[in-house]
Amino acid sequence: SLAAIAEVEAYHATIMDDLFGKGIVPASVQELFGSLRQIVSEGVPAAREWECWYDAVVSYGELISTRIISEFLRSEGVANKWIDMRQTFVTDGNFKYANVDLIATKRRLEKAVAEAEESIYIGQGFIGATHTGETTTLGREGSDYSAAVVASVMGAESLAIWKDVIGVLNADPKIFPDAQYIPELTYLDAIELAYSGAQIIHPKTIKPLQNSDIPLYVRPFGDKFAPGTVIKNVIDRPVEIPIRILKRKQVVMSIQPNDFSFVLEERLAKIFTLLEDYNIKVNLIETSAIKMNLCVDNSRHLMRVIEEFHRNGFTVKHSEDMELLTIRGYTTEL
Repeated sequence: SLAAIAEVEAYHATIMDDLFGKGIVPASVQELFGSLRQIVSEGVPAAREWECWYDAVVSYGELISTRIISEFLRSEGVANKWIDMRQTFVTDGNFKYANVDLIATKRRLEKAVAEAEESIYIGQGFIGATHTGETTTLGREGSDYSAAVVASVMGAESLAIWKDVIGVLNADPKIFPDAQYIPELTYLDAIELAYSGAQIIHPKTIKPLQNSDIPLYVRPFGDKFAPGTVIKNVIDRPVEIPIRILKRKQVVMSIQPNDFSFVLEERLAKIFTLLEDYNIKVNLIETSAIKMNLCVDNSRHLMRVIEEFHRNGFTVKHSEDMELLTIRGYTTEL
């Protein structure tokens, strides 16, 4: 709502008061807030267009914050180039979970850098746009994914991502107080952890880095000299402690064809097509001859996709508010 935007604008105003002086708001920031108000004033669209609208709205968090940083640096005499990543990051139309077109992005990003006179660039993570210009977002921890794409297409020697922990831990310390620090991980380990639900790294972050053999350093922003965790192709010390990942707000779905056809042989494609249509992420699969049990992330589209299953000849039972615990490197001590 416009009232919510007013609250956000007031919050940013307090930050800009400290940076620029009381009541000073750079024109470029005012312009962004004006664009945001215009989008919201047009109202929330129909259900299937909601993801597109959502991405257009939430992208302004990144746009406004980076614009403020850019303007502050400029006011302090630090020349920089603010880049609207919606103009350089080309993605597919998978709103809220978009995938980056690396080839098209490379061309646009190289062009943007080549045309700039400055040597410092301020851009946004988490956002991009389709080939036709519709704003997209990249999903949870999407800024990490953005950084990995930039590192890959620009030929970086390494990539550092700054977090509020000392590095990668074997568990979420908010859930498991005995969580331990892991100094090194392979690309494969990191991909498996991210896909299983580890919050520290976006699942798509590793692939562009692995393609270009670029090491990733996960470091604490509270201590710039701390080594953090390095993720690379070959490590000196393998991980020897169990890794625990707990995902909450899960849904267990039991899906069975009404005609008793074999799930894997005859109905598999239909099941996953319906899930893909509604961006339902599958975390665990168990199958029998005519039944498939799935553990999936909860979604605002859950009941709609269940209705689609019913219309397409399936019986579906589901349980919400479940938890999924994944343990890698299980030992009997656990």
